[in-house]
Amino acid sequence: MVVPIRVLPQVQQQATTLWYHPHFIEATAEQVYEGLAGMIIIDEHVPLGSTEIWEIENRSGMMGQPHTFHVSLPSSGT
Repeated sequence: MVVPIRVLPQVQQQATTLWYHPHFIEATAEQVYEGLAGMIIIDEHVPLGSTEIWEIENRSGMMGQPHTFHVSLPSSGT
């Protein structure tokens, strides 16, 4: 489902793919692992002056990736 959520001031940005995530001290990795992260796709084909942000949810209603995407990483040996 895609729904407009708010309007921002006019910003000029090249097309790019970014990600958002928390910066809570000493908890960022855990929060990202639990799904508190997602993509922001900036499309250069959006008309100049368009200021809507769209929130995209998957079918379960969760933002970001479902837990099925988590994979264990090998130990770094440190």
